[in-house]
Amino acid sequence: MEPHPITTSLPTFDKLGVEPPKDVDAEKIGRAWVEAFGQFVSAKDVKGLLSTIFEEGWWRDIFAITWDLRTFQGPEKIAKFLEDTLEDSGFGNVTFKSSVFAQPFPDMAWIVTQFEFETKIAKGRGIARLVPTKNGWKAIIVCTNLEDLKDYPEAIGSLRNHLPNHGKW
Repeated sequence: MEPHPITTSLPTFDKLGVEPPKDVDAEKIGRAWVEAFGQFVSAKDVKGLLSTIFEEGWWRDIFAITWDLRTFQGPEKIAKFLEDTLEDSGFGNVTFKSSVFAQPFPDMAWIVTQFEFETKIAKGRGIARLVPTKNGWKAIIVCTNLEDLKDYPEAIGSLRNHLPNHGKW
């Protein structure tokens, strides 16, 4: 078996064909991205969703939409994933939480944007790493993560039995 060739897909300014961004309003950009993303999710518009993701982007789902750990790269695989799951999962109600700008290296920058969403039976959190492109800020990575099942909340706080169970689970 041949080893997998190592290639870099880091979103450097050179690779993206852009200059380093100046005066970035991370919250404004993140809110606008989440708003557009959420509208496309609500409309079940796969083509629209793909327009918010960089063409070499990734989507990682952690039990939220696929009930599995799944990673999809590129528009064809992401489109197939969305076409197969968007309607049945009930993915929707996307809301903005926060955004932070970071430039970890002189030739790379991104905005980490967090959002919340729901499916038919669960609540989740998402993170998108937005990079500057010639056509505005697009997600290079979208990650959706299951946080809570709607009808089975975690037994914490007032939901937890305050009496000791002595090891009887």
